[in-house]
Amino acid sequence: MIAAILLIFSIIVLFSIGIIFIRARRKKRYERAMYLFKEEKYGDALHIFQELLAKNPKKRVYIWNIALCYEHLGNYEMALVEYNKLAMSTSFDTSISEVDVHYKVALLNYRIDNVDRAKREFQIVTTLQEDHASAQYHLGLIAVKKNELKKAMEYFENAGRWDQDLDEAFLELGKVGFKLNRVEKAKKALERALEMKPAGVEAHFYYGLVLEKERSYKQSIEEFEQAKEKDEFRFLSLFHLGNIYMALGEEKKAFESIEQALAFGTSETRDLVEVKYHYAGYLVRTGDINRAVKLWKEIESVQPHYRDVRNKIDIYVEINKSESLTKFITMNTKGFFKTGEKLCRALGVSIEKTGIEKQDFVEYIGTFRVGRDEHVCIVDIARWITQVGELPVRELLEKMSDRGASKGIFITSSHFTQRALDLSNIRPLDLIDRERLEPMLADL
Repeated sequence: MIAAILLIFSIIVLFSIGIIFIRARRKKRYERAMYLFKEEKYGDALHIFQELLAKNPKKRVYIWNIALCYEHLGNYEMALVEYNKLAMSTSFDTSISEVDVHYKVALLNYRIDNVDRAKREFQIVTTLQEDHASAQYHLGLIAVKKNELKKAMEYFENAGRWDQDLDEAFLELGKVGFKLNRVEKAKKALERALEMKPAGVEAHFYYGLVLEKERSYKQSIEEFEQAKEKDEFRFLSLFHLGNIYMALGEEKKAFESIEQALAFGTSETRDLVEVKYHYAGYLVRTGDINRAVKLWKEIESVQPHYRDVRNKIDIYVEINKSESLTKFITMNTKGFFKTGEKLCRALGVSIEKTGIEKQDFVEYIGTFRVGRDEHVCIVDIARWITQVGELPVRELLEKMSDRGASKGIFITSSHFTQRALDLSNIRPLDLIDRERLEPMLADL
């Protein structure tokens, strides 16, 4: 009897010792795997974690670490397999958070561009933990991808509210704010982003855009000068510097910046076409119609129906044949107004005052003599390249009625639509198009 009891006791002791030994060995292997993971030897660590899981399939911490190894090895698909096993669990180890598991599933789906699944998982994260700033930030990025900019702004605001040091959230908030024309909100967000990360080139670029919109040109120049140091933002930074210098009346600097942008180039066809289009407009204003036409033809070769390029080519090629029309189209605003006064005198109109004055439009109110009587006359001069339609002509008729004018004259460097011409046949209107204008300019 005593012998049997001793035998049983010995077996229990040996079994306990065996369990302790096995646990100690597992612990040592686990610690070895964790050490290898910290040393970034993810493949070796993965092998050990897989061995440990095979011997204890219910140990979720092994699954978690296997997933981490796959993730760091760049094998996101296998990492997702392991994370999804955990996400479907009804209970979690104390070392593993349900929030963390769903966040990993969301993040890896986002990285492999499975946006819809990522969105669902990030939403689960924010349901479990509303103040999870990174999940809010990524939901904002997804909203931007889906062009839901107002939603994106809300997510980025939440992310910034719950993590004041998340500079990426403030940068994205600034970008979205700018796109939605929420200038003041964008400005504050970008200032916060730059406060945290002064060397952030993208933040400097967008801050430059905001300042340019506010016409804070001096500060904007400083921002674009910093942004252009990085290749990714050099092309557009140089272009915007050109726009600013044009606004400041420094044409030489403007053209130098835009020429540098074109010389540097960009793989973004849309941006390249846009820059060439605007530059061609600047060239026209300085009288270089030949170069402008060349740029429009380059645009047409890659985007045949871009804006009004075909129309501009047709019109400016014709205008360029006439020295007087070319001079009229390309002269500065002051010269345009003076030429308008001369045209009025040539038409026998004595100017009493000027009405509307715009860069390419001017209105004169005066009188003309018929025998001994003087009559009120309104002259509208439009330096346009598009056809003058019915609406501007009707507006002239309304002004004539308001002022009691007995005659109206509309002069354009383009042509009139048939509807506009029809109005002139039944009203006291004289419509002067490009063909009639050219000899008048030549005489002046």
